[in-house]
Amino acid sequence: MMNNPQHPKQPLVWILSIAIVLSGIVALTDAATPDKEASGQPTVSGPRQVLASLGIDADRFAALADGKPWTPADQEVLLRILYRMPWIPLSDIQRWAKTPDLARLTDDPGAHRGEVYRLQGRTVAVEVLRVSPEMASRLDLPAYFRVELKLPDGRQAIVYARQGPHTWKTHPPSDQLAGALGFFLKLGADANGKSVPIFVAPRIAWYAGTLLGSLGMDQGLLEEVWQEEDAGGPEGPGSAAKIDVGRLRLTSRDRQAFYQMLAAVGRAAPGQLLDDAELSLRKANRTSDSVVPLFNNPKTQLGRLVLLAGTARRIVPIQIDDQDLVAQLGFDHYFELYLFTDDSQENPLVFCVRQLPPGMPTGEGPEFREYARVAGFFFKTWAYRRADSSSPGKMQWQLAPLLIGREPVWLPQTDRTSPHGGLIAGTLLLIFAGFLLMVWLYRRSDRRRGQPAGGSQATWSPPTSDEVPRPQHEPDFNGLAEIDSQQAPEIDDPGGPRP
Repeated sequence: MMNNPQHPKQPLVWILSIAIVLSGIVALTDAATPDKEASGQPTVSGPRQVLASLGIDADRFAALADGKPWTPADQEVLLRILYRMPWIPLSDIQRWAKTPDLARLTDDPGAHRGEVYRLQGRTVAVEVLRVSPEMASRLDLPAYFRVELKLPDGRQAIVYARQGPHTWKTHPPSDQLAGALGFFLKLGADANGKSVPIFVAPRIAWYAGTLLGSLGMDQGLLEEVWQEEDAGGPEGPGSAAKIDVGRLRLTSRDRQAFYQMLAAVGRAAPGQLLDDAELSLRKANRTSDSVVPLFNNPKTQLGRLVLLAGTARRIVPIQIDDQDLVAQLGFDHYFELYLFTDDSQENPLVFCVRQLPPGMPTGEGPEFREYARVAGFFFKTWAYRRADSSSPGKMQWQLAPLLIGREPVWLPQTDRTSPHGGLIAGTLLLIFAGFLLMVWLYRRSDRRRGQPAGGSQATWSPPTSDEVPRPQHEPDFNGLAEIDSQQAPEIDDPGGPRP
């Protein structure tokens, strides 16, 4: 029987046929899918368009009456925007923000309605406005802030903010430096009939009269970082205490404050934090801060600038993978440094710094040791899991102070000195000279007795360095939004130095 010469080609024909059919389906699908640019649909790119996509369109804005008292229509638009604020990325709001030109706003408010402005001034009055229980449930907004600001040019502005410092709810401040990224809403009028621009913002920032405040750190964000009241029990620091470890993990509630503090220290001049910390220590006749309060009384240390010196046994770069966050901050990495001080009793303190000195190595492991001095602000007590040295294979919870600084001062091996270096070196030199004298006298005595000098030889090797206690779960700073699903237990003794 003769073979059909076309038979081997049939699979190829079937494949080509299927490909043609699939191509037709794809073409029909593409044709049925409208192209945004071709159909004339606008792309969302500005604040007005974003607000319109969230239901605050031109018709809503048209209901706002400039130069007139506050109306129910104004209140409705305000509450709608406050409700939608969490939907708008902060990186976009920062990108849209510009310096306000109040003269232009007054001349043509309608043309600038919905635009974002960067506001800063001193508080004249602060009110916390409560929302009815029914409305609070619908808007997830029990209360909001109304802040009157005196701007640098002497004019006033009103800012409604969804969030603000917790302290302001019970103790409204006066004459405090504050700021906001505000959407322009309308022109109001004061008691004298003078125009007052009104803005609505995601939060009102409080720049307290501290070094951190001068660097642009919102004290209100820092207040929101939860702190354990005391690492000790009823008998005081150092006693056994029940600590909710879950509240000490790094999660989304810490995200904004953590990165804003990293951004704030980056605004400091090189060496500024070190100079300020050294000045405070000189006034107290000290050369370094104690770590004991950082471990045992963390609530009293929140935002405090400290200067610590010790051995860094781990220095690693941390990359920020969230591109929206990178756009918001203006930097994409920082460094994590584990510091062991003389008084930390083999417990690490974790520093997060913006940069390292030129040539300072990174790494970790039993042999990695770099001496450094670091000035930084205490952020919070951080809980992590590490191997239990007394029970192999088991995990235990460990607490470590978490601090944020600009850069460490690196003291390489050849450059390490101490305030008593000359005295120590002189003492060692005298001891060595005495040893040589004893050897010379011994050899001379041996020769006189006709005995050979020396004796049995012994070898010596340096002791093996202790392995750095490594946590099994490093702080997941670039994944703060992911909350650990494991139930965090309560622990009796957090570890750490005792006074």
